[in-house]
Amino acid sequence: MGNIETSLNLLLFIGVSGIFLLWVCCDRQDNVRLRLHWKHSAFLCRRCRHIYEAMRPPKSREGVPCPHCGTENTPLHF
Repeated sequence: MGNIETSLNLLLFIGVSGIFLLWVCCDRQDNVRLRLHWKHSAFLCRRCRHIYEAMRPPKSREGVPCPHCGTENTPLHF
């Protein structure tokens, strides 16, 4: 009896560990894909002169609101 219980516990542990490892790998791949699609841009608020960084889609022309005053600003170009 002890041998069967030990084997089942070992199989259960390996199965749960495998599912956890698969979850971690998929989560990392999603984060990498998100970082490749979105990019960080620097912004300077026209109203309060606050410099901040935000993520936006690469070809987006939309403004990003300032975290201090809420004014929408376009990204800085260097």
